[in-house]
Amino acid sequence: MAFEFTLEDDRLVPTLESGLRLALREEPWADGITVTDVMTNPYASSWTTGVLLCETAGGSLRSFCKRNEATKVKVAQHTGGLVYEHAVYRNVLCASELTQPRCYGMFTDADGDQWLFLESLEHHERWTLTSLPEANALKLAAWLGHFHAEQEASLAACAQMTWLRVHDAAFHRDWIERVRALSADIGEEKAWLTPLCDSALEWLPVLLAAPRTIIHGELFPHNVLIYGDEVRPIDWETAPVGAGEEDLTSMTDC
Repeated sequence: MAFEFTLEDDRLVPTLESGLRLALREEPWADGITVTDVMTNPYASSWTTGVLLCETAGGSLRSFCKRNEATKVKVAQHTGGLVYEHAVYRNVLCASELTQPRCYGMFTDADGDQWLFLESLEHHERWTLTSLPEANALKLAAWLGHFHAEQEASLAACAQMTWLRVHDAAFHRDWIERVRALSADIGEEKAWLTPLCDSALEWLPVLLAAPRTIIHGELFPHNVLIYGDEVRPIDWETAPVGAGEEDLTSMTDC
């Protein structure tokens, strides 16, 4: 499901323009940004989203916008939310040479609503919707290998990444026990989940012994956009420190 917003609210256009001007303040044309329209996000999202069509002294600009309304901010904390995603873009992805959406910035309006402004990737398609999904899977795997190696080295060299979430033993045990509880509620139809949970606990030390790196955390096919040879994972609001194998597992959820 996609939650959308429109420009019918008279206050919204000045709010968006103020946010974009602040986010893009280092650009010489930022002060002249005007928002002319908003397009629907063609894909489902857990956030209120839209593609802003803007005019600037430097030409036209499209920005993919995520909105977290003040009444929903606390609900989003289990994912890290937009503040966390913005920090991942600014402190992790910004230093990477790999292809990625550009993050313009973030803005909190007078009502407490949070707005995250990103590059709009209008020519990109979701990985599984492309004409060559198998070939693109190899491109994603190559992108991922470079990213994990890059971030493993970054973690080793930088002691200032303590703000990142961590997929540690407690995290994994919690999710294993959630699945076990779910299997008990479902009944015999999913009885196979119980021995699977037992096996997961047995093999957990092997996963925890793997080299630590920064991972996407939810690298499912719908979170990967492809255009030609360009691979751009999106939705980084859950990115933690963990084992790279977690991202490889998510890739197989087709």
